[in-house]
Amino acid sequence: MSQGGFFKCISNSFDHGLISLEQREWAEKRYKELIKAVPTTKEAKERLLLEASHATLEKERRAALNEKVRKDVIGYVTRYRDRQGRQNLAEGLERYIEALPAKRDAELAALLSKLDQYLMKYKKGALSGDLRRQGGKLGNIDLIVLTSDIQKELRGEKSGNPEAKAHASALADVMDEARQTFNALGGTIPKLDKWGGPQIHRWEKIAKAGREKWVNFVYDLLDHDRMIDFSTGQPFKEAELKSILGETWGRGTTDGMIDLEPSMVQTGKGALYKQHLDHRFMHFKSADAWMKYAREFGDQDFFAVTMAHLSGMARDITAMRYLGTNPPAMMNYINQFAKKHVTTAGPLDTIRAE
Repeated sequence: MSQGGFFKCISNSFDHGLISLEQREWAEKRYKELIKAVPTTKEAKERLLLEASHATLEKERRAALNEKVRKDVIGYVTRYRDRQGRQNLAEGLERYIEALPAKRDAELAALLSKLDQYLMKYKKGALSGDLRRQGGKLGNIDLIVLTSDIQKELRGEKSGNPEAKAHASALADVMDEARQTFNALGGTIPKLDKWGGPQIHRWEKIAKAGREKWVNFVYDLLDHDRMIDFSTGQPFKEAELKSILGETWGRGTTDGMIDLEPSMVQTGKGALYKQHLDHRFMHFKSADAWMKYAREFGDQDFFAVTMAHLSGMARDITAMRYLGTNPPAMMNYINQFAKKHVTTAGPLDTIRAE
């Protein structure tokens, strides 16, 4: 089948209602990318069908997970009884949501329980508090060096420090456990070898620096061989990567508003399962490069960064576990369910009595 014939096949599938408009647009765009990336059109078609099959399976998996969550939530709120022993869906839903912070704390505690030695090493000093990790007059040099060595070990660099190696191994295991738990609940975070951990971006400072200065600064710190264009499997060319970094600058400094097309549809960050990918995009060439970026535009307190990351993962794992892969959508559904039930309960009771 020729290229034109395959595009016609995609179009026919849409015309006959076999795929949605979104699926058609994705297939056509992805096929054009694959044609440029692989040797033959046959291989491009095979890759496209494989990716489409995987995407379909993932969609079905998330749908099954969401249906289980939906049944669990509805079951809870419909079984709930108030102090008078009456069914009270609104109060039941309120209690369900109120329980989530405690569940989040339990998720975080389970993760941190495997980091006892790491937590003990970085606990706050009686007088210096968090400043002992951040340098300056109250900084603890040994602790700062240990932080740098942990970063090196996470990135596959040899620090020669057994304690740093042990802490890095424990941290890597716990962060990957959080990733796997998130994915098991419907997430899509890929595994990255020698991942050095998350980055914090101070967007106010980044905006003040300006697009060009920030892009050039970051570009020089990145491991270009690991900055892969997944449509081709090859590293980005300099112009392409700088263009993407420029887009990242625009999205970050405007909190995503640069991509917003004004409409009457409620907007947000989107489904939760798609998140947690941003800080995995940039691969710094070394621990020193990460620290240089952190000093200029991030947070050089790596302990605080990892704790914030694990806390955020615990929060989102809890949300996915109890509200599905798109919590705002699930909340909207439950609210409508409760509202309908409460609104119709009175008239239905009258009908039953009659």
